Amino acid sequence: MSGSSQSGSNTEPAHEQAWRPALSGRTAIAILAIDPPTTGRTPERGAVDRLRRAAETALATPLRPVIVVIGANPEPAVTRLAGLPVILALNRDWADGLNSYFRVAAFTAMAELNVAALALWRSDQADVSADDLTRLLNSAGDHPTQVVAAGNDDHSDLPAIFGREYFRDLLSLGVGERIPDWLKTHGESVALVDMPRAFGLHRETLPAR
Repeated sequence: MSGSSQSGSNTEPAHEQAWRPALSGRTAIAILAIDPPTTGRTPERGAVDRLRRAAETALATPLRPVIVVIGANPEPAVTRLAGLPVILALNRDWADGLNSYFRVAAFTAMAELNVAALALWRSDQADVSADDLTRLLNSAGDHPTQVVAAGNDDHSDLPAIFGREYFRDLLSLGVGERIPDWLKTHGESVALVDMPRAFGLHRETLPAR
């Protein structure tokens, strides 16, 4: 870091310096396109439209760059997202579940210049708004923690913002590890932002066989 710190009453308290890397760099957002579920079937039009709306919502926030991680049957998503200034990242291991999307998102963010934190958001959390995501981002600077996540009562989940030092955790999550469990285990490093709408996941009605 260039420059020198000065002692005195204006010296920033140590506990307020925790988010300095995130604040001095960009906070990216990765939309995890897991709607429809990872069954390998062709996405319905509604799911693809929902993904575009999610991308447009992310673009209405200060979060940059906007990364969209797509998995099975990516062609409809690529077509529907055409013209939007987003980074498309293909998850070839989509059948391994949600954690494989985390890995692609983290690798993609690490490859971008000056990205110091990463927000993760599931595409089936359709009720989350641009204001919700911006509130999450703004809350990150108010806490001495390195992770800020959506909360509702005793529950925590995505969307969540991870400081860069936690990217390795995202890369190493095992197949059976759930992000809500990780957030609970690392409670001392996690600040929660009240966001009930994050917990109303959209569930598609599968066509009758």
